[in-house]
Amino acid sequence: MRLADFLDRYRDAIVDEAAEFAKSLPSLKNATDETLRDHFAQCLEAIATDIRAPQSRTQSIEKSQGKAPRGPATTAAEEHGVARANSGLTTSQLVSEYRALRASVLRLWLDHHADSGHIVDDITRFNEAVDQALAESIVRFEEQVDSWRHIFLGVVGHDLRTRRSMPWR
Repeated sequence: MRLADFLDRYRDAIVDEAAEFAKSLPSLKNATDETLRDHFAQCLEAIATDIRAPQSRTQSIEKSQGKAPRGPATTAAEEHGVARANSGLTTSQLVSEYRALRASVLRLWLDHHADSGHIVDDITRFNEAVDQALAESIVRFEEQVDSWRHIFLGVVGHDLRTRRSMPWR
């Protein structure tokens, strides 16, 4: 079975493992199952679609360099980045989620299909697709964190200006 087909068939089991790992992160230890599982099913679907799509060597190189073409819609990976930033994760914790997802998928798939001749190509394409999802997620994650940082600094700056202008000081 090709990896893209495996991702479709075993998506729930893969997402279960991803949620179990997410629960081990301090910021998510009390999160709901819905929060723990968010976006990973859609990410896996996008990854399976990506693996199935024809890809030239040039496209592969561009993707590995973070130059994959950007679609018009927000991706599940981008939404995941925003959700995790709002949950208080650090960048390293976000990356660890993808690392655990990648390891789970490859371990489960190899357990089922270690004798397939297409394994190297599928693993390469899978890694490229996960790296693309990770890059999308981190960009939105950092944008969300920066947004909250600017809001915080604005509030602090306003508070400091207000304190300086108080007549009883």
